[in-house]
Amino acid sequence: WRLSSYRPEDGDKLYSDLGFHQKELSAVIMGPSFDSDKIDELKSLMNNYPDAGLLSAKITDHRSIIIE
Repeated sequence: WRLSSYRPEDGDKLYSDLGFHQKELSAVIMGPSFDSDKIDELKSLMNNYPDAGLLSAKITDHRSIIIE
């Protein structure tokens, strides 16, 4: 999911870094441009979300998106 929120009042960041409750995250989908060198870092972050699966999105020659 994506979440829109107001810019935080503290500092000059243009975004908020909001976490998920452990049971809220059911899957992480890596996009077609995901850097596979970062897979270990991603899996380490996902240890906090034991119910979440790891999926990959691929774009076909016909411009369809396949998530597996």
